[in-house]
Amino acid sequence: MLTPEKQDRDNFGDAVSHIWQQVANVKKLTEKDAGRNARIAQLETWITEELRQLNGNLQTKETLKIYHSEAADFRRDRVRRPLKSLRTKKKAFCAPAMRPRWSMRGRSGAA
Repeated sequence: MLTPEKQDRDNFGDAVSHIWQQVANVKKLTEKDAGRNARIAQLETWITEELRQLNGNLQTKETLKIYHSEAADFRRDRVRRPLKSLRTKKKAFCAPAMRPRWSMRGRSGAA
């Protein structure tokens, strides 16, 4: 078994912390939505499974064989799709409200 370089382990640890921080932020933004809370709970389970697999991959010399298996690809995509959707929704949720470019006031025929 190979021992990963310290920098790789540190980078992985930083990435894991960042992931859970993002999940916590999304949970806080959607805390009043029971439906989303259930989906986030499922996503947390998938993230935990994927991070466990990635951590194991970091510890083994068979990393490339494991990382590119059909099962690993399925699990990775199963996590990535909802995260991408959450990021998109979070950006839209946090974006400033759009102001109309024009109003009816001052247009001919408007009351």
